[in-house]
Amino acid sequence: MSDMYVKEVYRGQGVGSEVMVQLCAFADEYNMDIRCIPSSDDDGSGDERLILFYKRYGFEVSMNIHTKKKRSISKIKTVESELLC
Repeated sequence: MSDMYVKEVYRGQGVGSEVMVQLCAFADEYNMDIRCIPSSDDDGSGDERLILFYKRYGFEVSMNIHTKKKRSISKIKTVESELLC
């Protein structure tokens, strides 16, 4: 899956949280890894907000797109890594 986001009009209503709960439960059930690359704005201005959001669900920041952690947030933005989230 790639390019998942909550439209601005629905933010702050728990929509993103519910999606993350379901996504993490699915990944845990099937022993899958999740890697997210925060890219809220073209200039990256919302990245820190998204990183804090992901951390609430057990994600850890990694500077390596090939990390083997169960849930990771990649700080490296490349075409290859964009396809992994």
